Amino acid sequence: MEDSLLSFSIFQDQINAFCLKKKTNPKLLSFYSFAFKDVLIRGNENSFKGIFDLFSSMAPEVVNEIKAIEIFKSLSHGKICVNGLEKIEENYFYNKIKKPILSYLLSWILVSGGNSVLPSWVKFEFPEIAELIRTLRFYCGNENCSYCKENNNSKKLLKKYFGFGSYRTLSDKRELQKQIVDANLEEISILGILPTGGGKSICYQIPALHRFERLGDLTIVISPLKALMKDQVDNLNKNTNTVCADTINGSLTLPERGAVMERVRLGYSGLLYISPEQLRNKSIVSLLESRDIGCFVFDEAHCISKWGHDFRPDYLYVSEFINKYCTKMNRNPFVCAYTATAKMDVVEEIKSHFMEALGIDIQVFAGGVARENLLYSVWPVNSSVKNDIIFSILNDKLKENGGAGIVYCLTRKGTEFLSSFLNSKGLESQHFHAGLLEPQKRNIQDDFIDGKIPAICATNAFGMGISDIF
Repeated sequence: MEDSLLSFSIFQDQINAFCLKKKTNPKLLSFYSFAFKDVLIRGNENSFKGIFDLFSSMAPEVVNEIKAIEIFKSLSHGKICVNGLEKIEENYFYNKIKKPILSYLLSWILVSGGNSVLPSWVKFEFPEIAELIRTLRFYCGNENCSYCKENNNSKKLLKKYFGFGSYRTLSDKRELQKQIVDANLEEISILGILPTGGGKSICYQIPALHRFERLGDLTIVISPLKALMKDQVDNLNKNTNTVCADTINGSLTLPERGAVMERVRLGYSGLLYISPEQLRNKSIVSLLESRDIGCFVFDEAHCISKWGHDFRPDYLYVSEFINKYCTKMNRNPFVCAYTATAKMDVVEEIKSHFMEALGIDIQVFAGGVARENLLYSVWPVNSSVKNDIIFSILNDKLKENGGAGIVYCLTRKGTEFLSSFLNSKGLESQHFHAGLLEPQKRNIQDDFIDGKIPAICATNAFGMGISDIF
């Protein structure tokens, strides 16, 4: 009995707070009254009579269709595309079956901007609401629409999220980054091939941040290595002064994993970096189905070809998951893939994979193979002096230029031996390989990025996780 009274008291407080708040906005109450008046659901008139009675008792008037459209425009001014609204007017404002969706649509728009997630039951009752939001907030389909051009302006988005005035140009003067971002914003599935240091990440991060803000969409980034995921998440959150990027991988403790999943579920995450194996986990599948996924990104896309057949077969499973998800959510699959290097046969294999698995004909945006930001030197040595030369090179370069250095070794034992040798010579270093415990790997990587360790002796388990350090 006491629980019932407490529940009633809480409910009464919520209703009173709602009424007080809405008294300051009579237009909204009038619009809600319109949305639930004389609604026909499965042939039963006045199925929403109780809701209509509630709002109409507080509203100054119950408006007609023309007045309702005016109110919608007024309350959502600056937040939606007017061309998009005109596109849906006849089918929703004048339709007694579909009118209620407008109330949820307007409510979402009024609080939109990042962590605004549509409840699952709303999406279940009104499956088309996500597409309506996209029409009003992202792209109306009119190429001459000034609002959509303004809000989907790739250069302005670059400035907004990263503070840069222009995209990088290649040696042939092409703004390949901008071309890729523009295609992404138009939801054209692409394969971007940019040289190391060419800014691949920004090509999908800008559209992902934009979709998160405008639509509340989540972008899934399929990434091969834990170190790579952590590096990308840390850099993105730092560079954009946000906390909307997260990762789920095997290095997380159970409390950390639970916290990330809760952030994703509540809509605080706009980008989620994840390994392909995680997509076979039922709890992860359920989590992702609770969100609208705007784009699936394949980072290090050559893994589809190189690792998809043997080392990491789950890379080929990702497209199967995408197909299942999009079928269930009634969405067209949209993917973007990125890599630094891909020979013609690898490109063709990636294109064939997406065509066969998802029916997508991806467009290729290829940069040159030149690595103008890298310098190569070859030092012929024998085993007896190799370690001494490595020490001399590191010691001289670090004293001259500062920064940090990575020495790649073929074996785990080799990383441990070389690191011990460098330390014995007075050059502080650490070894890194897949055999270390997760807390050790995390601490070493953090210390290296923070400049606390000048040299790392590592297997390639470390290398793909480092970017924008030098």
